[in-house]
Parts: sequence; C-alpha cells; structure tokens
Amino acid sequence: MRFSKLGPVVLVILIGLVQMGWGISDEEESFRLYVSGINNIDEGRFDLAIQDFNDALELKSNSASYCIARAIAYGKTGKYHLGIDDL
Repeated sequence: MRFSKLGPVVLVILIGLVQMGWGISDEEESFRLYVSGINNIDEGRFDLAIQDFNDALELKSNSASYCIARAIAYGKTGKYHLGIDDL
C-alpha cells in the first residue's frame, strides 16, 4: 500500500506514539533547550535564556554546562547572587 492511502490512519498512529513518549528523549530535549538558551544570550534575551536553562536542568539536573550557562545569564541580568549559586 502506498503511504498516501494510509495518511489519516498513519497520522493517528504517529500522534499516539508521540503522546506515549516515542518522541525525543529527555537528553535531546535538554540539549535543545540549552542551545536555545545560548542563542537567547547571544540575542540579549537573558530572561528567556534563564527559563531555557531552568527547563533544561529539570530534564538533566547534573549538567555543569547548563549551570554555568545559567550563571552567565543571571550575571547579565544583574542577579549575581543567583549565578553564584550555580557555580
């Protein structure tokens, strides 16, 4: 059978698989959030960067790189005491 004939059925199956956790892993999502945070720092969106790093750390709490990046973002916002806690 051709894929186009199975379109709606396949779509429903794929949506179900994604909802069951067949999507990206926590590791991949945490890295995606980390990269987004770095990009937000580069663009001067420090509060968004902090949120990205917070979300990334919820998925991978033992990442020193994520903590250091968040400390840098906190420093850029003048919240040095929070940045120091990450170091």
